[in-house]
Amino acid sequence: MAYDYVERRYGLHFAVGDQVVHTVTRKHGTVMRSKASHRHYVRVHFGTDGAGFCHPQELEKVKP
Repeated sequence: MAYDYVERRYGLHFAVGDQVVHTVTRKHGTVMRSKASHRHYVRVHFGTDGAGFCHPQELEKVKP
């Protein structure tokens, strides 16, 4: 799993393709493949705003 560390450390499960909202900025995005050098963050693509690394506790999954 791409975000094993996040799940172990924070008890939060994220998978590539999950739809999320950043609780601070209220931006909606899609979880991307992780980068080994940033394993404690979740990589999210925010559409025209591009991709960014987010703290997992600042993300909420969007229910389909």
